Amino acid sequence: MRLLPSLFLLLTLTACGEGRWAPGYIVTSDGQMLSNNDENTRAVTIATIVANLSKDLGPHWRVEAAIAELPVYDASGLDGGRATNTGWLWPKATTTITLIGDGVVPLPVAEAEITRAVRDYLYRQVDKPHRNLTVTTTQVVDASRFAAKPPAPTAGATASADGKTAVAATPRPASSPVTSYTAQAGDTWADLSQAFYGSAQHWRRLADANQGGELTAGRQIVIPPKP
Repeated sequence: MRLLPSLFLLLTLTACGEGRWAPGYIVTSDGQMLSNNDENTRAVTIATIVANLSKDLGPHWRVEAAIAELPVYDASGLDGGRATNTGWLWPKATTTITLIGDGVVPLPVAEAEITRAVRDYLYRQVDKPHRNLTVTTTQVVDASRFAAKPPAPTAGATASADGKTAVAATPRPASSPVTSYTAQAGDTWADLSQAFYGSAQHWRRLADANQGGELTAGRQIVIPPKP
């Protein structure tokens, strides 16, 4: 199985920072704009893996995936014996892939191929991946479990260390009548106007809707409809 790199492209607008939050936004494949934090980064990564594996498995198999640890944003990068990267990297990534079948057809792709594809995708996102990246793939044939499909991991969902998916509220796209956003360090009203309205000129509309003031990290910002 070969997963095309283009299917894994995620648009992330970032600036310098480190820890579990970073300036900028994560734009998902369906156009949602999310806070650029460790949980959303992990959730989008898991959702991408699940979506692309599912394309190769067909209608009689589905995928559950989890990464036990969270990534860390480090502007200096983590040097794992390769070219230094910057941005979100996992100091360690314990990854589990569970393939659940309904018993109608056998698994169409070898487990080893799936493990290799996921490992190749995550390799450059993990510090010292030869030591800190683990991918385990198992298959389960269980019609009742196959039928009881859990919510797919999407942006706004996280995978806990026990491998279960905890679904959080998914932010509504900017086209909704009203939405909200959690401010991050370095944000400005003009930045938010550009991100949600496509132009920095509507910054005052945002400021007025939120009684102005400083955009401190963690502040909840109401995003009114586009003018």
